[in-house]
Formats: sequence, C-alpha cells, structure tokens
Amino acid sequence: MSSTILPTTSQYANLGTYVPTILKRVEYGIGSLSKLADILSELSVSKPFLVTGTSLATNTDIIERVKNASGCESVVVFSGIQQHSPIQHIRNAVVELKTSDSDRIIAIDGGSHIDAAKLMIHLYKEETDRLLKLVSIPTTLSAAEYTIISAYTARQRALIGAWLGLWSDELITPMGPSHSIGYQLGSHFGIPHGICSCLTLAGTVAIQAKYLPDTEVKQLGSLLPFVTKITPHEDIGGPREQALKVSEAIAKLIADLDLTSTLHDFQVPMSNFEGIIERALPDGKTDLRYKDFVTLLENIY
Repeated sequence: MSSTILPTTSQYANLGTYVPTILKRVEYGIGSLSKLADILSELSVSKPFLVTGTSLATNTDIIERVKNASGCESVVVFSGIQQHSPIQHIRNAVVELKTSDSDRIIAIDGGSHIDAAKLMIHLYKEETDRLLKLVSIPTTLSAAEYTIISAYTARQRALIGAWLGLWSDELITPMGPSHSIGYQLGSHFGIPHGICSCLTLAGTVAIQAKYLPDTEVKQLGSLLPFVTKITPHEDIGGPREQALKVSEAIAKLIADLDLTSTLHDFQVPMSNFEGIIERALPDGKTDLRYKDFVTLLENIY
C-alpha cells in the first residue's frame, strides 16, 4: 500500500529539515552546509571520500568549502567523474576508494556524480563485502539524491544499477519520462543532463498533467506553492490546472535563468525523435503519451 503525503503549511519555509520515509533526512536552505560537520559526526565519519567533477573542483571554491565544513582532518577528493557517469570513471574511483581507507562517500555535483557514487557503493561492496553509505550535496535539479537507481554510460547505452545500500529491489520503479528522455539525449548527443532537464521538464510536467491518475496529479499540483507565489484568495483551479501552472512556472524559471536552449543547438536530428521517445517510454510506441512526447521534442527543436 502506498499513500501520498501532501505538504503542510510548515513545509513552506525556505529553511528546515525534511525527513522522508526512506532516506535518513534531507537538510535544505541557505546555510545548510554548516550542518555537515554535525551530520558526519553523528554518522561517526572521520575520513570521507568526496566524489565530484573537474569543473566544480577546478573552477570554484565549493570543494574547499565542503572540506572545511566537514570538520574532518582528512578528506580524499576524486574529481574524475564526467557527465553521464562513464563506467570506467566509476571503476577508477572504486580503485582509489579501496586504497583510501575512507569510511563514507560524499557526492557533490550534479546527478551524474551522485549516480556514480551510488554505483561505487554497489561495486565496492561486491569487491570488499563492506557497505559504505552516502551523503549527497546536489548542485543541480536532477533529484538524484532521492532515488534508488543509478545510471551510468557504457558503450553509449544508459544502464541501470540498483543501489543496494538503500532500498530493496522490489521498490525499484521506472524513472520519469523527463529523466529517461534526458538519458537518450545525453548519452547519444553529448547534452549535459542539467541542460536536458531544462529542455524537457516543463513540457513533461504538462504532458503528465494530462495523463496521470487523479491522485498523482493532485500530488503534482501540490508543488505549485513551492515554485510560484500564490496571492490570498487566488483561484488556482483544480489539480490538473495546478499541475499545468507548475509546468508554466518551471518554464518561466528556466527562461529567467537564461538557460533556454534547443535541440537544434545540439544538432539532434529530427529524424531521431520517434526513436528517442520509443526508447524512453516504458511501453514505447504503444504508450498513450508517445505522440505528445514526440511533439514535445518538435517544439523544443
């Protein structure tokens, strides 16, 4: 049995602690990094293994800030994970992890790096029979820190590996269409996953608002207060109208951040659109949403 828990008024704050049902907890809001030392101390971590990418490690001071905030005398940094988590990069990281004597993994960067860290835990346990846990510090909107699955790239195919240290296999579910379309675009055409989300997320939410069951649409519409301001006594319509407003708010945010792009910018052939959607949707061409998602790709070309 599953149930949907809608946000309460206390969850509208811009700073706080969110405690989900499976993850241990999520800290959010400005200044949350200052809690890292206490978190690691509670987990008895003394030597974390920090997984990130080259850009964050060389072009920003974020990694040094995380190292300082950890309160640990020794922090091992591995910055060799590129976008879409190439499997060889992950294996290289596992080799360094095995020689580092680290007792926890911290993944900081986008979804590719958090996904890589999940698979590292799985591979490391297979080789050492020792289970490490993960602290994620996301810098993008991928939401990889919430999921059971880890996607990596091998021979230009997106493959799925379960993170055994968090959920049991029976709880694995297919990834959402924006994410799965993003893997099709990213692995074949070299589009960064964050850009894929900017391209497809707003349109995907609009399509989902059309097809999802009432209960799930209600959950989607409940996000509206988190993504846009609602004036008192404003008529925001029913759940499906609210879900469409969520889509509009996402599109506006992407435009306001000047992150708008097109598939033409990345030289994605229109002749590939049907194949991309067929591979991305669980039921392929028989999926009721198939034509809508092909149209979505045409609209962002």
